[in-house]
Amino acid sequence: MNVGYDIYRIKTEVSEKGVTVKAGHDYQKRDRLTRAKRWEIQEAEETYQKTQLDRSVVVPDQIRTVIRTFREKLFTEIFTDRPARAKALGLDEPWVPKTLIFAKDDSHAEDIVDIVRKEFGKGNDFCKKVTYKASGKSEDIIKAFRTAPEFRIAVTVDMIATGTDIKPLECLLFLRDVRSQLYFEQMKGRGTRTIDPDALASVTPDAGGKTRFVLVDAVGVTESDKTDSRPMESKPSVAFDKLLLGIAMGARDEATLTTVASRLARLDRMLSQADREEIAKVSGGQSVKQIAVALIKATDPDEIKGRACRPGAPTYSEPTPAELKVAADALAEEAAKPLASNPALRDLLEAKRRKADVTIDHLTGDELISAGYDEEKARQLVTSWKQFLEDNQDEITALQILYNRPRAKRHLVYEELKTLAEAVARPPYHIAPAEVWKAYEHLEKRPLTTDPVKTLTNLITLVRHTVDPQKTPLAPFPELVETRYQQWLAQQMGSVGLQPASETTPPQAQTPRFTPAQIHWLDVSKNYVALNGAFATDDQEAYLDAWQSIDSDEGVPLAVARKAFGGDPKAIIEELSQMLIA
Repeated sequence: MNVGYDIYRIKTEVSEKGVTVKAGHDYQKRDRLTRAKRWEIQEAEETYQKTQLDRSVVVPDQIRTVIRTFREKLFTEIFTDRPARAKALGLDEPWVPKTLIFAKDDSHAEDIVDIVRKEFGKGNDFCKKVTYKASGKSEDIIKAFRTAPEFRIAVTVDMIATGTDIKPLECLLFLRDVRSQLYFEQMKGRGTRTIDPDALASVTPDAGGKTRFVLVDAVGVTESDKTDSRPMESKPSVAFDKLLLGIAMGARDEATLTTVASRLARLDRMLSQADREEIAKVSGGQSVKQIAVALIKATDPDEIKGRACRPGAPTYSEPTPAELKVAADALAEEAAKPLASNPALRDLLEAKRRKADVTIDHLTGDELISAGYDEEKARQLVTSWKQFLEDNQDEITALQILYNRPRAKRHLVYEELKTLAEAVARPPYHIAPAEVWKAYEHLEKRPLTTDPVKTLTNLITLVRHTVDPQKTPLAPFPELVETRYQQWLAQQMGSVGLQPASETTPPQAQTPRFTPAQIHWLDVSKNYVALNGAFATDDQEAYLDAWQSIDSDEGVPLAVARKAFGGDPKAIIEELSQMLIA
């Protein structure tokens, strides 16, 4: 039901290292709430970490560099098959695949939409914001993104992150990091949905079918630790100042504590060093991060159980419900105390949250560090695949045959390939052969194959290429079979030239070995080998089953073939199979 994906990584100087705003220069300041702008001289130099980008400081050239790189690489490195498809359809240029960009917040989304429209040189219908603050009904915008051909790029924060199917999506661009593995998997899920080729063609004419999607990582989202797995925003619609007031009034429920912790964690990423120092003075030395961590621990079942079982408590195997409640209440009270007992701190935190100024750094120019597929992931995948082959070469019949084990003196058939594919997909490997194929293509800088290993016999090529890459090129097995067949047939049909002349006889044309009727059945046999691995001739029952599986309008296939060859063609099919799969 789902398709796999490739990771395309974009790194820039600002994205990786942050930015320093220089003192004494004019910078644009933007109101966080109204987005009203003004110019102001920066009084002191301030350095912003990469986690503060697009929250406390916006570097337009950083967003522009990412989007420009995405546009430039879209058809040269990411979707390389599209220009040829577009040309074949008579199109002036390829269609931009349906793309979803994940932004950090609504303001960041606005900046991205503006830059996408300018970089691609398209109108408002080409790229739109899909957030709760977007103009128009969000449901209508999402529906248009699914079905409208002119709507190519959507920018969202959370609205399409989970639970919304956009089947024509072929690309996800992350301009925000995500710390929750569960949430990240849900976000990736937007791109995995399969779609009927005709339905996809109605919105992206040159797609040719959806066999993968591409995750473009511009912030390291595929590399960051995913340790936060708990949904913290239990009260997303409650204002921050109301939540703080609730704690002051005695609210200690888990929903309030976790939601405040989430808001504080978000606030911490926006704070400058001067802000942190100011808060530490008012709080008595505690940082925003320390307060947030304490609130989370107060709701952690392990922390609560640990408090109930602390040294000095009565000896027992498990705390009683009453003892757990006492421990939970105590932890919650301690964690909430800095906020509950300090109105000055609550006011300061709310003021920092509403801090009007976001610095727009138009002076800093960003530079591209690198752009390309994630070679480290590709290497890890190839290593896992090689380990699978090493572990199972004596256990799985298909591998015994491909490794030419003495006890496997026969050809590889379809059912054995199917068993191999199922084995590699099971724990602990969880490997998709198509992903291994693409990993080799990325590492060896080969053109990308559309839907590799859709034909199961491509596993033959994949295993043999892994064992001896010099001897077996990474090409679809049916293509290798076709090339060998044409070479063999040319030799059999006399294209090698004239037979040598003797001293007494003139040269004679070599007599073609096969009649047209026989060639027809050789073509049928070749196609069967290409799709099944071998034409079983060493087992009579399997041999007859193979013939019965062949569709023919001429009657029973084996009977018609026997008539064409003047007898059972088993011997010539064995010769052909040996040559095709050698």
